[in-house]
Amino acid sequence: MVDGGSTDGSIDVVRDWATEKPDHASVLHLIRQENQGAAAARNAGWKAARGEVILFLDADDTWEDHHVSEILVLMSEFPEAALYADAWGEISPDRTAKHHRFGIGSDRRGPLVF
Repeated sequence: MVDGGSTDGSIDVVRDWATEKPDHASVLHLIRQENQGAAAARNAGWKAARGEVILFLDADDTWEDHHVSEILVLMSEFPEAALYADAWGEISPDRTAKHHRFGIGSDRRGPLVF
């Protein structure tokens, strides 16, 4: 996890999670740096990554429960691809939601249920 100088308390959330889930926390690598923008934070995470899969999640975004499994399915079905994405949604300032189907193979899967 890269903390790019956030002030939203996300570091405390990560530390609480690590305390509650010590088995999972053993794979956590926390990088702290001054706020240099989202690109610098992603680059720092990319450089520190040691796994085969890198997933980015910004502090103002959320993942649906199925997101990671959908990405893994896409990776299995399309191993030649270098970038993967699935359905996404946006919530406007007036709190109306708009959902989008997107990603390799999304036309074959049909709409996701939200």
